[in-house]
Amino acid sequence: MDDGTYAFLKDVLTIKSFQSPCSRISMKMSKINFLMLIMVFALLGGCHQEQKPDPSQELKPIIDKYAELWNTGNVSELDAIMDPDFIYHSDKLPAVNGIDGIKKVKTSFRTAYPDLKLVVEDDLFSENEAVGRWKITGTNTGTGEMPLTEKSVDI
Repeated sequence: MDDGTYAFLKDVLTIKSFQSPCSRISMKMSKINFLMLIMVFALLGGCHQEQKPDPSQELKPIIDKYAELWNTGNVSELDAIMDPDFIYHSDKLPAVNGIDGIKKVKTSFRTAYPDLKLVVEDDLFSENEAVGRWKITGTNTGTGEMPLTEKSVDI
C-alpha cells in the first residue's frame, strides 16, 4: 500500500476508536468513504482487465458483403472475403471446393433465378467465426445449368 492508502486506513481506525455522541455517524461515514475509495480504485484500473473486442465488429461486414454478392451476382469480390480453401456443402448438390467453384455455383443460381434475393435473418458471432440464418427467395425464369421451371422458391 502507498502512504496515501495507509493514511486513509489510519484515519478510519482513528475515527472508529474516537468516542463521542457523533462517533456512530463518523464510523458510518468512514465506511462509506472507504467503499467509495475501493470503487474509484476499481474503476480507475486497480482491477484492470483487458476487454476483448466485439467479434461482430470485424465479422458482420463480411457476412453483409457475402449476402450482397449473392444479391448482385458480383462474384469478382469473393476473393476479398473468402478463404481460397472454402468448401460449399449442400443437401442437394455435391460439395464445391475453392472460390472458383463457389463462383460457378453463384453464377448458375443468378442465371436461373435472376430475381434471387438473399436476406440474413439472424447472425451469431464468436471470436473467429460467424453463423447466419438466411433466407433465399426467387423465381426460376432464367436459363443455364438448372432446368427452367418458372417456379418460385423460398429457402
